[in-house]
Amino acid sequence: MLKYLKLVQQIFNLMTKSQESILVISPGRINIIGEHIDYSGGSVLPAPIDKYNKIKLTKNHRDYFVVQSSLYPKELKRKLGDFSISKENWQNYIIGVLHGIQIHKPNSIYGFNASFSSELPVGAGLSSSASITCGFASGLNKLFDLKLSKKEIINVAYLAEHNFAGTKCGYMDQYAVVMGKKNNLLHLNCQSLRFKNIPIDFGNYKLLLLNTNIKHDLSETSFNQRLKESRSAFKIIKEFYPKINSLCEASLKDVNSLKSKFNGKLFKRAIFSVDENNRVKESLSAIRENDLEKLGELMYSSHAGLNDLYEVSSEELNFLVNFSKEKKYVLGSRMIGGGFGGCTLNLILADKISEFSNEIKKIYFNKYSINLDSIPVNLANSISVNEENLL
Repeated sequence: MLKYLKLVQQIFNLMTKSQESILVISPGRINIIGEHIDYSGGSVLPAPIDKYNKIKLTKNHRDYFVVQSSLYPKELKRKLGDFSISKENWQNYIIGVLHGIQIHKPNSIYGFNASFSSELPVGAGLSSSASITCGFASGLNKLFDLKLSKKEIINVAYLAEHNFAGTKCGYMDQYAVVMGKKNNLLHLNCQSLRFKNIPIDFGNYKLLLLNTNIKHDLSETSFNQRLKESRSAFKIIKEFYPKINSLCEASLKDVNSLKSKFNGKLFKRAIFSVDENNRVKESLSAIRENDLEKLGELMYSSHAGLNDLYEVSSEELNFLVNFSKEKKYVLGSRMIGGGFGGCTLNLILADKISEFSNEIKKIYFNKYSINLDSIPVNLANSISVNEENLL
């Protein structure tokens, strides 16, 4: 982590000598279970992790702002109040946040410089975008004393993804990054937006990410198509069951009673969403009973549904999950994030991580000629914002 902080510091030493600066540490997130149902009114179990975006912000006392990223060569420099869409998609997340703040707190942002450095691989299903948007909004909130609430920060970040980046996400990622707590899972009801942090003890087990290094851009894949299909499925259900307020509020009996009304795809999307929401409920029971084996079984079941019914997995992700299933010391494995690439999340015996990682990396490279990244993670706290002199 220190090397990333040093990189952020070096970038800003070149940009400004001002002391009116802060550092934001904004985590990525995993999701134990409850995938692709945050936009269908389901419940989810995400958590922030100890892999971060680092954002340094400094006032420049000008009528423009400058944003640099260690991941992209082209900087963003604009006059304040210019919210036009950029051809560089990463910049639209920043522009979207500034637009959202303008709505909540008109003309409250002045000139600033910002730089980003990241431990989070882009497109890996770890919510690097929510980490950036929520972290950036939190940093500006502190730098300019905007007095935005955490829920307002979440809404600003959410709308930035929808209206500027083109990803019609739910609220899960933003809530995890802003409201999460170390060694807890965030149980979020995505219909009511009520949430509660749930303590979890993994004992001798640990969470391990395997990154396929197959990249995806959710705004250019089938992600938004799944959203449309889920909404279409709910529209049919609502027609016959008007008291149901979201797709995940339906029961399997409700969905099966309308099978003839759906086309094949919509029926599969509806069945998956209801199933996955039920798996979240079962997972909560398993966590309360400290039954990690049951939790692992539900992770495998979730992946099967994501592959067979929601159709957002990939050959590489399936290969990794099937490999994990052969190892008795891996209790559970599934794809996380939007899909079509990215990571699997594995619940694995801690002292087997090295052996497991070395074996799967070799096999994966021999099969796909792509390097596989093995990333142990811990459940971390939400965003922190510090004065620059605390570096």
